[in-house]
Amino acid sequence: MVEPQEVRIAALQALEGLDPDWVHDFLPKSGIDMEDFTLAPLEIPVTSKFVRQRRHHRVRLKKSVKAVCTNLKEGCSLEVKTASLTGGVATLSGT
Repeated sequence: MVEPQEVRIAALQALEGLDPDWVHDFLPKSGIDMEDFTLAPLEIPVTSKFVRQRRHHRVRLKKSVKAVCTNLKEGCSLEVKTASLTGGVATLSGT
């Protein structure tokens, strides 16, 4: 594969808006995991002056990392499964 994984994911997500049937047929042979593909970029409000683009490689962790988030109202537990320099994917449960 010549292009970085994140660029390939973003390209397929853009193509899905143009030709969803083609993307549906191509996705199984693309080498892109369905879980990565469904993590779409945020919708950009029409009035927004800025666009946040993902450019960092996502890393699927071999072993999930447990974390705790606390604030003044309540706390919760997190199980981080995927991470990048700009964020990650976690499963959330209340404590």
